[in-house]
Amino acid sequence: MKKYLIVTPPKGKQIRIEEEDFIHFMPYPSLDSGITSLSPITQNKETIALQASLEEVAGRFFSMGMNPSAILTHPKKFQKDTTSARLEQQMQQLYGGSERSGKTIVLE
Repeated sequence: MKKYLIVTPPKGKQIRIEEEDFIHFMPYPSLDSGITSLSPITQNKETIALQASLEEVAGRFFSMGMNPSAILTHPKKFQKDTTSARLEQQMQQLYGGSERSGKTIVLE
């Protein structure tokens, strides 16, 4: 199957140009076929969407930046719905996040 372009000049009838008679420069070739190209607007839309996704992921990653150098253990088992949840919340408030990364954890 040969490729071709149909061009309509401002004043005149349509002209069919065969594949061997034109050069097609594709600034943003599509990844699905490689034959068609993406418009600059579509390419920029996808770039902005990717940037927004990366910012969201990076924000979550760094906000959960608690990196303790010790592990708290207890000889008995915590009640899952009360004590351990409260302790986890307190640890996150005191030591979680990139702004508190590396902070010394004081246990009493």
